[in-house]
Amino acid sequence: GQGFLSHAASDGLEADYIEHIQAIRIDADYPSCGRCAALGTEVLVDDVANDPAWQPFAELTRKYQIAACWSFPVWSE
Repeated sequence: GQGFLSHAASDGLEADYIEHIQAIRIDADYPSCGRCAALGTEVLVDDVANDPAWQPFAELTRKYQIAACWSFPVWSE
């Protein structure tokens, strides 16, 4: 499989939202963090409501008022 990401850090995200985003699939067709990890480059989404990859999470993003998302890779050895 592609693998999964676990939530590590955030600024201002509610604990309940963080619980929902555990185990994000690493996949170029997945929302921001999964796409970022798959492609190895930053991913900027200025309108998650109209981004096709975010559609499966539309209810969640409305509930927590997530309008945009920026993900960037952090590499460690």
